[in-house]
Amino acid sequence: MPASAHPTRKPASAKAQARIGVLRASKKDPVELTWEQQKVADQWYWKFCQRWGNDLPQWRANILKGVARRLAKNPVPANFGSRMFHARCGHGLARRVRREGIEHPGLQALRRYRRQGLLPSRQLAI
Repeated sequence: MPASAHPTRKPASAKAQARIGVLRASKKDPVELTWEQQKVADQWYWKFCQRWGNDLPQWRANILKGVARRLAKNPVPANFGSRMFHARCGHGLARRVRREGIEHPGLQALRRYRRQGLLPSRQLAI
């Protein structure tokens, strides 16, 4: 019998680590996965199980199955990492502007472009 990471827990079976099996529809989301989505969910679940190894209690396996199902149905867009990076940079710039008490560079550029006539003013059409 292989040793478990936790002395009182049983090690996860090879079958549980190998694949999800058929993902059942949850009460919140009654739509079943298509065959292609099921295969993608299996790949995500396999990746998550490899991270946890033998320390995979049932509650954690259920969470990982739900995350795998969500990622299979709604895949992460390709530009997700760059969007998060730019959002972090924007928050850092706003924090620095508040700390130093200066005007935001984006607002300065917007005002400059409006003065030069490159952007329309904020007047509403009647």
